[in-house]
Amino acid sequence: MLGHDGKVANDSVEALALARSFRPDVVLMDLNLAGTNGHEACRQMRQMPGLEHCIFIAQTGWDHPAQIERSREAGFHDHWVKPISIERLEKLFNTLSGKKAA
Repeated sequence: MLGHDGKVANDSVEALALARSFRPDVVLMDLNLAGTNGHEACRQMRQMPGLEHCIFIAQTGWDHPAQIERSREAGFHDHWVKPISIERLEKLFNTLSGKKAA
């Protein structure tokens, strides 16, 4: 979608394994993952070699300031409330493409 190669993981174990092999530029992670929650999975991914430049976006149904702060503390770059529009994703990808070209 939007010309990018995307992968889907259905739980934290799968997400961590996928991150090791796929080395994404962007991770959109639901905070309510089966297994380890999204906050802990983000912390673990941020320690992985090869993901130093990855952008981590928390996805959730909660927009309370305490939830947003918890996401920031876990290492997420941003906290998006679902549903996420295709326009918002496109803006993110376009911004990242501009950074790579520079």
